[in-house]
Amino acid sequence: MINYFFNTIILLVTTIKNFLFPFKKILFFIIQYVLVFLHIGWGCEKNSKQEIKSSDQGVKNTRKVTSPSQQTSSQGYKKNNENIQKNTKNTKNPLSQISNTKAIASKKALENTKNSTYLYFDQSSNPGVKNTCQVTSPSQQTSSQGYKKNNENIINTEDLLSQIGNIETIDILKELESNKKLTYLNLIDNQVGDTGTIALAKALENNSILNHLDLGRNQIGNAGAIALANTLEINENLNLNFLSLYRNQVGDIGTIALAKALESNKILTHLYLGRNQIGISGATALAKALEVNKNLNLNFLHLSGNQIKKSGAIALAKALEINSDLNLNFLKLRDNQIEDAGAIALAKALEINETLIQLDLGFNQIEDAGAIALAKALEINETLIQLDLGLNQIGDAGAIALAKALKINTKLTHLYLNLNQIKNAGATALAKVLENRPNFCLRFSSNLIDEDVTKKLQIKLKDKFII
Repeated sequence: MINYFFNTIILLVTTIKNFLFPFKKILFFIIQYVLVFLHIGWGCEKNSKQEIKSSDQGVKNTRKVTSPSQQTSSQGYKKNNENIQKNTKNTKNPLSQISNTKAIASKKALENTKNSTYLYFDQSSNPGVKNTCQVTSPSQQTSSQGYKKNNENIINTEDLLSQIGNIETIDILKELESNKKLTYLNLIDNQVGDTGTIALAKALENNSILNHLDLGRNQIGNAGAIALANTLEINENLNLNFLSLYRNQVGDIGTIALAKALESNKILTHLYLGRNQIGISGATALAKALEVNKNLNLNFLHLSGNQIKKSGAIALAKALEINSDLNLNFLKLRDNQIEDAGAIALAKALEINETLIQLDLGFNQIEDAGAIALAKALEINETLIQLDLGLNQIGDAGAIALAKALKINTKLTHLYLNLNQIKNAGATALAKVLENRPNFCLRFSSNLIDEDVTKKLQIKLKDKFII
């Protein structure tokens, strides 16, 4: 009954979309989050053989695919580091929004931990709860961005208040210049800003140790991105393989600078630029870097939540076609308005590309034409494991084409089609193919399937196809 209610809502929105075309994206966005908050959706087998971990920062999800190289970057630090010091003193100051001028300088954190290799200033992990600056060893295990706490290997530094700004960042970085052990620096969800980032970039000009830098949600704009790009170009000994500027304010100018640095970079494997202000010119510059750098080791590129549109997607697709040496496994382009033209270009690249494992094209105004092109590519491609087409405008024609492709393609194990416009015929075609795919994960919630058909599919496929 609940599914019928929400399917009716979506059908109503579809009927009047011609009158509300300028607001179509907003309407689908609202529907998506209403459904998410009500926890409505299809699931997958809990005992699926392949564990999938989220590539979105700060979110744990057991259905996303990770490559061995990504696991190494996020959590591949080994346990039993002999350089760990133990200090159980906790900060006595409550976690609150504290201005830069009142926050206590954190030099002491690094001064007392010259032999430590991990520094974590994550304001986001427990908002509203007492927190300390944790300086720990690489023995910590992580989900997608932060190392999980291990009480035996934590140094809780004394007298450090919760949210640091650019003034405190500069103090920290003065110590970073002389610290010879720090390999992991997480400053996510603070107030570092451009000033702090410029200071950080300066401190890294002679650094050859740091390999993981997370600056997500720090109000960083083009100036900060340009400073980091300059350091990547200047310091040939910099060993940085993970850089996150997720949810900042980086635009095309900053992205172009980062792309220029990537043209000669051989070290960076993970670049998170999702939820910024990147447009077509920024995406095109990144595509050029992917195209011309035959030694680029980039494994993971996150561009979701920007405005690269179909032209940016076409440029990226061309790079995937041209550079056969590119080792890109994960490409996230969710919520970028790439439309059918962008999907068709990427489909053409998939026919040639032999490295992509996960492709996220959700929330991109893709219709049947784009889905049919991707289905054709899946008949040829033998490497893609996960394809996300959720929250688009795909109907029966697209779903039937994808079902036909799945008869041939046995490599794809995760297909997300939730919140589209698929009706009975498309759902039935997909269900028929998946009868003999016990470990396949299909997300299919909130389409336009009749209630009686839904019940038949539930009985027929049981837990393989949960509605």
